[in-house]
Amino acid sequence: MTQKYNNNQKYIGFIKQIIRFSKLVFTPLAILFLIIIAWQNHTTIIQTYSLAKKDILITAIVGWSLLYLLYPIMLVTLIKHWGTPLLFKHALHIFINRLPARYLPGGIWQTVARFSDFRQYGLNNRQLTGLLLLENFLALGLALLIGGLILIQFQNAGVWWAIAFTGTMGGIIIILGSLILINRYVLPKEHRIDVSTYIRVLIIMSIYWILAASVFVLYVYSLPNISSDQQAIRLGGVYLFSWSIGNIAFFAPQGIGVFEVVSSKLLQGNFGLKETIALLAGFRVIIILADLLAWTCLKGISFLRQLFK
Repeated sequence: MTQKYNNNQKYIGFIKQIIRFSKLVFTPLAILFLIIIAWQNHTTIIQTYSLAKKDILITAIVGWSLLYLLYPIMLVTLIKHWGTPLLFKHALHIFINRLPARYLPGGIWQTVARFSDFRQYGLNNRQLTGLLLLENFLALGLALLIGGLILIQFQNAGVWWAIAFTGTMGGIIIILGSLILINRYVLPKEHRIDVSTYIRVLIIMSIYWILAASVFVLYVYSLPNISSDQQAIRLGGVYLFSWSIGNIAFFAPQGIGVFEVVSSKLLQGNFGLKETIALLAGFRVIIILADLLAWTCLKGISFLRQLFK
């Protein structure tokens, strides 16, 4: 038994090393790839952004920053029967305060920092593990399901239709299986998630993804000629499905490079593939600015509270 356990540990350690090495190699290559494409098409990019609808871009930035209000709602809904003192305001502060850690190399430090903070409110390792798995499983499952269902309606029969259909089925399996997996193998009996709580969490996270897709649609519509003739719902499906493919690509932190290529393939816009990849990479700038806006607002509010305390 001990020998088998040691062999399993060695196997797990080997897999972790492969993943770590893959991320280490792929990330700079993906960034370099996007930089080269942006440079090759800089004239198109400059012209497109010079004609962009600035009010829509600002709305997209503000809209993405407001999405962060939904995470603490989901978290408090999930753990309220665990008897922890973590409230909405605590969860919101922790999430936004740790946003800068998202940009540290490795792509895991925001989660590490958040969970370290959550531990101070009484969440133990098994609860945190269950929370981590639920966050990732449901994010992937819902993005695959919603994005896949939309693309099935708009894609002609072919490779991408088959991929979208497979993704939809995978999303259903992930959503249905997550609750069973986490309750059975991670959480102790007294902390298991009941079905009604799980459904509420699904609804909250579904709203999150629909709104996130809406922000992507705003970004695309703000850029002239990139995809002026496509329906908003299809563009939303493109975002969700491309994000999920990027999330599955474990070697690409935050799906960098993978998201841009897949979404450009699916977009079928008015520009060529390389121009579209470069322009859609700009959506990451929108997210960075939204993170900066949310973090700055948090720090500003904290400063004012201390000032007038």
